[in-house]
Amino acid sequence: MLISFSAEDAKTAALALGGLYFIFKFALGYLMINATLQTALRRQKITENEDLIIASVKISKGDRECLQLDSIKITPTGDFKFSHGDFIDFTGMRSPNRPLRLSPGEETSFEFAFKVPTDQVTKVDVELKGWSGPFSKRIKGYWYSSAISEPVAEKKAPLETKVLTPN
Repeated sequence: MLISFSAEDAKTAALALGGLYFIFKFALGYLMINATLQTALRRQKITENEDLIIASVKISKGDRECLQLDSIKITPTGDFKFSHGDFIDFTGMRSPNRPLRLSPGEETSFEFAFKVPTDQVTKVDVELKGWSGPFSKRIKGYWYSSAISEPVAEKKAPLETKVLTPN
């Protein structure tokens, strides 16, 4: 049994596949929440045993949809005990319980400060939760960024280097 396709069948199949491709690209491309999360750290000595780390978090919204911020959490970790990180919950900050909204092309930034031991390397993790909107609230987005802060270096002699040669 031989199956034959007419020109009309081929056109119909091409239109159907083209429509499915457009829907696929729309769902994966246009509805994608394009945002950038950048973290920068500054560290300065405040006492003999403590340093102050200032973490600057910059959020840049791309050119599609709005980004509604749900929360931002920043957590420092290292070889010391730190009870908790800072957490901002945007859902209850504006009346009536509206989150902070970034329109396409907008930027905003937040700063957090932590005291840490002078001699400790500190990793700072930033977690941002939000969703696109206002029409596609079901599409949630999560962004993560991290940076490492080394202790403030004192002037020391340069490190000795050795060249290893194979036997």
